[in-house]
Amino acid sequence: MISAQRISNIPSPALAQEYHLTQAQFHALGHCFATAMKFDPSLLVMRNSVLSTVITRGPAGGRAVLQADYSPLLKQPVSLAIVPEKATIKNMGLIRGAGDVRMSLETNGFCRISGDHTQMALKTGPFPGEAYSALPDISWIGTALTGYDPKDLKKFIGNKSDAVQLAVYGDQLEQIGIHARGRYTFTVGMAERLANRNPDTVLKSQIAFRYFGTKQSIQLGTANGRYFLQVTNSFDIGVDLVVIECLGAVVTG
Repeated sequence: MISAQRISNIPSPALAQEYHLTQAQFHALGHCFATAMKFDPSLLVMRNSVLSTVITRGPAGGRAVLQADYSPLLKQPVSLAIVPEKATIKNMGLIRGAGDVRMSLETNGFCRISGDHTQMALKTGPFPGEAYSALPDISWIGTALTGYDPKDLKKFIGNKSDAVQLAVYGDQLEQIGIHARGRYTFTVGMAERLANRNPDTVLKSQIAFRYFGTKQSIQLGTANGRYFLQVTNSFDIGVDLVVIECLGAVVTG
C-alpha cells in the first residue's frame, strides 16, 4: 500500500522542457489521466512521475487527494500540470507508432505531443507548490478491509458514490450504507451480529468510491480531530491508485 505521507512530501521538481517516452510508457500515462478524470479533477498534477491531484466537491463539499506512483514505469521522471479537458485526454490514445513519443512543454501554455504520425496538444496549468496536495500525519485505525469483491461493492454503490455512509463500530469500519438500499457488510456473517447494534459513528464519503480496481482495500484513519478514508485499488502493472478523502459530517450513535 502506498504511504500517503511519503508521496505528499515529494519535493517540487525542476520542470523539464521535453520528455521522451516509449509507446507503452505514454499509454500508461494516458490511462492514468483518463482514470483520474472519473474523479472530476480541476487540475491533473504529476510530480516526479507521481500523480498527486486534489479532488474537491463544491465549495462546501468533500476534499481528497488522488495518488498513483508511476515512477517504476516511467524511466524519465515526468512532472506536469494538465488542465483536464475530457476530449483531449481521451485523444491521447490516438498517438501510435513504433517510435518514442515526444512531449514538449511550450511557453504558450500547451504540452505538444508528437508520435510517428499523430500530433496533439494538452493544455497546461501552473505547477502547484508542495502544499497543494499535502496531507496531515494520519493515524490509521482498525483493520484494513480486504478480500471482498470490488465488483459487488461497485454494484451496491452504483451511481451514489457521492452519498456513501460509512458505519463504524468502535474503531472498525464494518459496513457501507446507501439510503434506501440498506448496508453492505464486509465480513461474511457480521451483518447478523450487528443487527441489534447501532454504529458508534456514521461518516459520509463523497469522492473515494468513483473507481474500483480488480482488488481493493479500505482503511479508516484520524488526524486533527477529523476522519480520513484511504481506498487503494489495483491499477496498472505495479501501480496502485490511492484515494485519501477527508470525510464529511460525523453522526454519533
